[in-house]
Amino acid sequence: MTYGLMVIAINLGYLVFAIIAGLFLAKFLRRFSFFHRVPNALLSILFILGIALAPFYDLLIQKGIKTYYEVFDKTYAKIYTYPEKDSEGRVESLADNKEFHELSAYFIDTNEDRIKLKNRYLWIRDFTENYVRGNLEQNTTKDFGYARIYLNKQPIIYEKISSPKDFKARYQVLTKITQHWFYKEMKTSFWDKKKNKLLAQTLEIAFPVNHQKNKFRYIYLHQHGANGAGGITVKGIYGLDKEVYDKLFIEKKKKGN
Repeated sequence: MTYGLMVIAINLGYLVFAIIAGLFLAKFLRRFSFFHRVPNALLSILFILGIALAPFYDLLIQKGIKTYYEVFDKTYAKIYTYPEKDSEGRVESLADNKEFHELSAYFIDTNEDRIKLKNRYLWIRDFTENYVRGNLEQNTTKDFGYARIYLNKQPIIYEKISSPKDFKARYQVLTKITQHWFYKEMKTSFWDKKKNKLLAQTLEIAFPVNHQKNKFRYIYLHQHGANGAGGITVKGIYGLDKEVYDKLFIEKKKKGN
């Protein structure tokens, strides 16, 4: 309760400072002929808002970008066609690159664990290709890397592969991440490589705040949790790739073309 009151007091104090500084700047700049064209009240309001919102400029830009996508570009997810499935509703094989999905090394540690993986991927007939996070060796932080796991073998076996360029799966889910100044785009393409056919595409957008703890609003305005965790962020547009993934490959009601 005490911390909350302190934060309110600090932010109200900053607002008062913004009002005083804005009025002073407006009065000072009225001396110059260029600013005579702008009404005094409007000039004051602009300076007050500018100073008050300055600590949040990056969030305002991010919110503007998000609003643009929500209003003018709503084509976040497009499904063009569905994969072919056998009589049991399974696809031949499926690969995911690292940017889309990571698999824990736990699942390839023993054949018992790989059987658990097979039960998890009952809708894949032959094999899955994934980036494996973690390692089977002790005292190392290096990831295992990419692996092809043959679910149709007995016992279930795996082999290491060097990169997504070596994927052999018929269906491949490939995500490309593009970092911009205030946001990053994650474009995911769902491919039928056997027919070289694009099944679907999704666009997700994240709004990360870099160096959050160095921000003026974080340090001086205490715009974060009481324990110093978190901070103000703009919620991204995401979750669509998993939704499309489920519709294409997992939902049994969908029939192959």
